[in-house]
Amino acid sequence: MEYKGISPNPKISVLTLCYNNGIEVIETIKSVKSQTYSNIEHLILDDCSTNNSYNLIKKWIIDNNYNARLYKNSINFGISKSFNILLNKSSGKLIAINCDDYWDPIHLQTNISSLLENSFDAIFSNISVTDSNLNHIYYIQDHLLKSHYLEADNLLFTNEENCKLLDKDESCEHPFIMAICTL
Repeated sequence: MEYKGISPNPKISVLTLCYNNGIEVIETIKSVKSQTYSNIEHLILDDCSTNNSYNLIKKWIIDNNYNARLYKNSINFGISKSFNILLNKSSGKLIAINCDDYWDPIHLQTNISSLLENSFDAIFSNISVTDSNLNHIYYIQDHLLKSHYLEADNLLFTNEENCKLLDKDESCEHPFIMAICTL
């Protein structure tokens, strides 16, 4: 099945940002590396960390013979501009963003399948916030309810849902989306 000119096994560009959180980002990189979905281009950008994050990540990539492209900003640009820098360097038909997220091994496969089986433009997954031992603390929807986020109802998950699908009209209304989206 082809959706919007996207083949059944599209290349996905995973965009990972780092700022002074190299150890956490290494865990993110490990989880991207362990994905069951294999057509991945992984781009990592250090946003001018003031600690040793860039070197930690670079060493891990080399030591583990991981095929990722690592970049470093010469000044701190912040999240939005840094994601745009990576987006301009990406070549995938789909984009996934993360910073210090840990993904289950089937995360990309499940989300890409859901996206391609439906006529939507973006997908975002339920997020479990954990401690450093990956023990669950709360789900993102708990935070949305506590913060009285205006559009929380559109973002809340039922017990049966592990992702939400959005069309372009909906996705443009949300100020944040942890997303896999089409270009």
